[in-house]
Amino acid sequence: MENEYLRDLTKMENEDLRRQDENLRRVELHAHTKMSEMAGLYDAGELVGESIDLGVETVAITDIDSVQGFPSAFNAQKSFFQKVIYGLEINVRFARFTFPVVILIKNENGKRALYKLLSEAYMKYYDDYEGRPVIPRGVLDKNRGDLLIGSGGVSGVLYQTLFTGDSERASEFAGWYDYLEIVPLSACIGALQYEEMTRQEKEDLIKDATLMITKLGEQTGKPVCAASDAYYLNKEDYLLFKALRKDFDDYRKECYIYLLSTDEMLAEFSWLGDKKATEVVITNTRMIADSIDLIKPYPEKKYIPPNAKDKLEELTEIIYKEAHKKY
Repeated sequence: MENEYLRDLTKMENEDLRRQDENLRRVELHAHTKMSEMAGLYDAGELVGESIDLGVETVAITDIDSVQGFPSAFNAQKSFFQKVIYGLEINVRFARFTFPVVILIKNENGKRALYKLLSEAYMKYYDDYEGRPVIPRGVLDKNRGDLLIGSGGVSGVLYQTLFTGDSERASEFAGWYDYLEIVPLSACIGALQYEEMTRQEKEDLIKDATLMITKLGEQTGKPVCAASDAYYLNKEDYLLFKALRKDFDDYRKECYIYLLSTDEMLAEFSWLGDKKATEVVITNTRMIADSIDLIKPYPEKKYIPPNAKDKLEELTEIIYKEAHKKY
């Protein structure tokens, strides 16, 4: 009888430790796969698998202007029994300027809304000058009910306006987002292309901007979430990434933008104090993830339209006609 009691007690203690361990895992809300063209280095499946090994509870697949990583992520979700968050990074036009935002799918309705927005961004609002699809802010506002909009990384409007000292504009924009994103110092140091500044001055400017974003979160009631904005898995992949981007004038080449473990992310934001670091790294990211449903990015059943052969011929004709017009 005593042995059974001890076994049960040990089992309960182990379950408590497991629950405590799970509650100490962060969620990655901003990660790229190789479907971020000429930027990401790894497949979505590899990203999901590595996140488990790093003690990351859940990862969001947020490729640039693309949802093509979703099938691989979904396969990984089934293989690892690991929840995946689906979304993307895309430019939004605010009046006469554009900035990237992260959009996350909350539920099935959000999935349909995002696919619609992405299609319109390519077909109706494509920016020929930037060479990228764009979503006008007003259009996004009409369709955001089942989506979550994050402020994006160091190239987002909050960091960029704060770098120029325009805290008033940053404050105006902060309330528009569903959550505010902050990134590790090592992931954004290369964003400051100011030759006259020393590295220490750059670090101080980034810390000031990050601290201001956390204060904006408190003022607006928006959760502030730490994110890797990862383009690869390991720090040493930096050299591969730099080689990939050699023909691009891109600040990311000078940053370490890999998937950080929970402990690494806590260390990156330790300068905020233990309580605030835990809040932005673990508490708030898990809160965002908990508000998101487990979804299938596409139906597994095949829906074959009637007269498929005729439709295929019609589609082929349309494609070739458009190709001849363009090329």
